[in-house]
Amino acid sequence: KRGLPRQAGHKAGAKVFEDVCDYCLKYGIRYVTFYAFSTEN
Repeated sequence: KRGLPRQAGHKAGAKVFEDVCDYCLKYGIRYVTFYAFSTEN
């Protein structure tokens, strides 16, 4: 849709994952469940 390579989307998703993990570590959250969905497949 935006004309970016697929890897750019993966990189952006990984950044969000990393940010959430950092937040959890900072606030002592021990367990997190992640779900990832794609509208493309």
